[in-house]
Amino acid sequence: MAAGTVIGSPLAEADFGLTASEQGLVTQSIAITRTADEVEIMDHNGNAANVGFHNERSEGTIEGYGTTDLVVGAAITLANAADFLAGFFPGGTSSLVVDEVTASRENTNFVKATVKFSNYKKITAL
Repeated sequence: MAAGTVIGSPLAEADFGLTASEQGLVTQSIAITRTADEVEIMDHNGNAANVGFHNERSEGTIEGYGTTDLVVGAAITLANAADFLAGFFPGGTSSLVVDEVTASRENTNFVKATVKFSNYKKITAL
């Protein structure tokens, strides 16, 4: 749990904040979505009769202040991986790959960066 004061009696399973910064950024948020591609078989009326899922993967975003020298295709490790259920990483935490890196500068804010990454079920190591 991150440093801070929680007022009230939080549930034991409710976490607050991040446990560590990611990829050299003063991390503001990490979001991970588990997803898969979907194939539908339609009946003669155009209604879905069967659904199949394939290409299971996780897609994530790290947002924070600072700069990063990560490049697309680079393998990364998440400092906060243990904070997410193991099911969020179908290929394991040793197969996270950078998909996109964005830098943002404004005249009224600090330098920000966003790193998007993915993790595929059948790719278990990079």
